[in-house]
Amino acid sequence: MHLKYLATIALLIFSAHAMSFELEKDKKLHVGVSAIISSGSYFSHQSLSYNFTESLDPQSSALFSMAVCLTAGTAKELFDEINGGRLDNNDMIANLAGCSIGTLSAHLFNSTIMISPGINSKGEIMGITLSKAL
Repeated sequence: MHLKYLATIALLIFSAHAMSFELEKDKKLHVGVSAIISSGSYFSHQSLSYNFTESLDPQSSALFSMAVCLTAGTAKELFDEINGGRLDNNDMIANLAGCSIGTLSAHLFNSTIMISPGINSKGEIMGITLSKAL
């Protein structure tokens, strides 16, 4: 199963490198910002899941991450449209690529290193705990 992840990462890196010469700066920014939003929302969902259900479900975190990321990208495009710009389908494709890269990266990182809230004896969150995932 880990071989699939490595092959996917290799394909994404190769694709990103191949496209890097053809993508304009704006599209690269869309990919980068979307990747940051999706990975951040993935880890946020993991943290919330741990706090409320103590069940870290990677599939629901991935869906949450993609939904948050694509909503942010769509909102930005609508904002551009309202403020005299134009809604660009290629920007949304770049957003989708960034959301996918960020979600996949967060999932792979999280399956190697578990991120969970550090909880003291009173049940209060005191930071985050990093540990090797099983």
